[in-house]
Amino acid sequence: MNERIVDNTGIFPAKILLFGEYGIISGNSGLAVPYNKFDGRLRLEHAVNEMDRQLFSGQSLRRLYNFLKLNEPDFPFIDFEHLDSDLENGLWFDSNIPNGYGLGSSGALVAALYSKYKTDNSTDLLSVKKHLAAIERFFHGVSSGVDPSLAFFKQAILLKKNFISLLPEWSIEKSGLSLYLIDTGSVSKTFGLVEWFKAQMLKPIFSKYAESEFFAANNDVVQSVEHSGFIPFDALVKVSHYQIDYFTPMIPESFRKHFFVGLNNGRFAFKICGSGGGGFMLCFTHDEEFTEHYLRSEGLRFIKVNE
Repeated sequence: MNERIVDNTGIFPAKILLFGEYGIISGNSGLAVPYNKFDGRLRLEHAVNEMDRQLFSGQSLRRLYNFLKLNEPDFPFIDFEHLDSDLENGLWFDSNIPNGYGLGSSGALVAALYSKYKTDNSTDLLSVKKHLAAIERFFHGVSSGVDPSLAFFKQAILLKKNFISLLPEWSIEKSGLSLYLIDTGSVSKTFGLVEWFKAQMLKPIFSKYAESEFFAANNDVVQSVEHSGFIPFDALVKVSHYQIDYFTPMIPESFRKHFFVGLNNGRFAFKICGSGGGGFMLCFTHDEEFTEHYLRSEGLRFIKVNE
């Protein structure tokens, strides 16, 4: 059976949230880039050898449709009739983005669905981000809208409080650092970690240090990229230091030693990727040879992002 692509141009990339995890939902800055090694697209019908994957994806899309339909007044921008018809005819999401690894698998799906079934033609970035965030609530309970926005626009995105801008000319290659995705070997569950963070922010000591250390360093990085394109390694180290000290649930126990090694040698710095808790971790470095030797010696599986 020949497969029929719903939208030949509708390929939606994975995302890497370089900075802004947990800061964005607190009104601080963020920076995300598309990662085209992984992507997804909507399809009708299926390839014969992909029936199980097609069935699972179709069921997931149907559950998402049911959520949207149940809350239909919140989604006046969705063409429910068209979406329902396509679901009846075998609509599914063909994706190689790993689930639970911090690369925006649900965001790519949401972007694909919104792109195909939206009824409005708004070009306002904040408006589009709001719509995408509303849909992605189905997956995480709460959403900043960053993941699906990046997949939708397919460009680097810089976020500030009530402000979003596209950086079409910027990529990690222009940052002055090399970036690696490090596989922790376990899957992350975003919702529980976000709820943990929100509960911690109600504690004065935690929120005080989050504002003065974590968010401040995070915002310094984003501001530097906005003005010069470079990621300052000293601010990155502060982010890494804060995360290993205060974000313990976001870093698998077996992985924590690598944060400390980087902080001690000054050659590389680890940070969580997305919500953390498993999936990929990010490793930034200004010394590729040293870093790759360390990663291999520790038996860590890694992908170099800026090839």
